[in-house]
Amino acid sequence: MVEVLQWQRDMEQWQGSVESRLEGVEAMTGLIPGILDRLGPETLTSQHQRDVQVYVKRLSQASGKHPNTIHEDLKTAFHKPRYQDLLEDEWPQVENWFKVQIERTGKRGKGIEHQPSLFDDPQDEQSNNTDPH
Repeated sequence: MVEVLQWQRDMEQWQGSVESRLEGVEAMTGLIPGILDRLGPETLTSQHQRDVQVYVKRLSQASGKHPNTIHEDLKTAFHKPRYQDLLEDEWPQVENWFKVQIERTGKRGKGIEHQPSLFDDPQDEQSNNTDPH
């Protein structure tokens, strides 16, 4: 009988410990939505930021516009103070914006036929610009 009472006491202590830990987990889980709200939406990934730089360079070469002017036009089009503030969800629209800009440049006859396609893989250009020596 003593063993049963000891076992019952041990089980009650274990149950109390588990309940206490569960309450702690629930409290932490309750904080997650607030943290996510404070973080805000995801901005462009570092890869997409690099892609923007490549696209700006290509558009600058094709149009003769200074890269800073293209950055300003991009920020104005998307109502952002910095292009890094563009949202990852906006990436398809950002790519489309560059596509429209390059098409407009081609219609003005700036010799774009000699330029690489704006939408060639930016990784190819980045790897071609690295000096192996």
